[in-house]
Formats: sequence, C-alpha cells, structure tokens
Amino acid sequence: MNLNAQTETNQANTNQANVALVEAFIEASLRRQEVLVANADFQATSVYGTNQLASSHEGVLIKVDLQQQPLQFHLRRQSGHRLFLQEQLNRNQFLKTKSAEDPHFDTYCYHCIKRGYRFNCNKGHVLWKTWRARKAHFKDTNQEARLLIQQAQKWLVIRAIHVSNELMFVETEDNMEIVQNFSEPVLWLEKQHTDGHPKHRNTKYPLK
Repeated sequence: MNLNAQTETNQANTNQANVALVEAFIEASLRRQEVLVANADFQATSVYGTNQLASSHEGVLIKVDLQQQPLQFHLRRQSGHRLFLQEQLNRNQFLKTKSAEDPHFDTYCYHCIKRGYRFNCNKGHVLWKTWRARKAHFKDTNQEARLLIQQAQKWLVIRAIHVSNELMFVETEDNMEIVQNFSEPVLWLEKQHTDGHPKHRNTKYPLK
C-alpha cells in the first residue's frame, strides 16, 4: 500500500472512530446517563450532572444538562469541529433553535417529524438524486413536491432543484431560493406512503 492510500485509510478509520464516540456521547445523554469515553480527538465526560464533549485544543464543544426538561444540546459556535458535530446532532433529529442564551453556544432541540414523512440528513447530492428520481417517476402527478427542505426552523416544499458549479439551488413553493453546497449536509423530509403509523421519531430519545 502506497503512502497516499495508507493516509486515506488512516483518515477514514479516524473519522469512523470519531463518529462512534460522538454517537456514544449523544446516546448516553439521551438516556440521561453519565459518560466516560475518549480517543485522540475527543473526550466525553460527566461533570456535576452535565455531559460534556471536549477536545484538547478547543475545550468544551458540546454540553448537556441531564436534568433539563426537555433535553437540549449546546454546541460551541466557534469551533473547527462545528459542522461535523452539528451533522451528528441533526442525524438524531436535534436541530438548532432560534434562541441562544449563551453567546458562545447554539442550542439544539429535538424535533418530532410529522406523520407520513421520513427525516433525512445527507449531503446535497443525495437530495438532488432523490428529487430527480421522484420527478421522473411522478411527472404527471406532481408528487415530487412531497420533498421538503429545512430553512429558518421551517419545512418548505421543494418545487425545483438546479445544480451549477458544485452549488445546489433549491426553489420552494413560496418562491424562496435556498443555496446549498452540493457536498455539505442538508436536512430534508421525504413523503412516505400513508400507513397509519404514528409520528416518526428517534426511538432512542426518551419522550417521558
């Protein structure tokens, strides 16, 4: 194996280890349990009823008060890890709220998705491919509009998507245009067949 291939393999292993550690931190916090786990990049610990995820270079990155109702994650605004950590929170359906009491941290709260929709947190190109597939399949019934994208704490129905120079331009039914990097994560909902099931939620999250 050449040096470049070895470097890529090591980076992939590091990324997997970081995802696993952050997921363990989030899951323990959702269960309101203390946590103690670490690797070369992150340390997850509990201090006086608060779970904290930290790095040796930037200090505390995420903090969670285990007694707070409802549970909230507070993510450091100025951090080189912010986008990565935000993606992990989003995958667990914790989305950033409007209010931010702490000037250094943004607040993320759990969002229960309404019945009939599936929550997605993928890179832009996944949304683009899904929209194209739906548009081709439902070209006579306008069912491609059953994809929604999040913007400013709202879910907006997608009318059209155009791609140019690694940017994705999403047009919504209320005439808003959202510009999204093709390779960055985006939050979106996909309409599912009506089956009478209850609202979709992250089953790890203790609602009571």
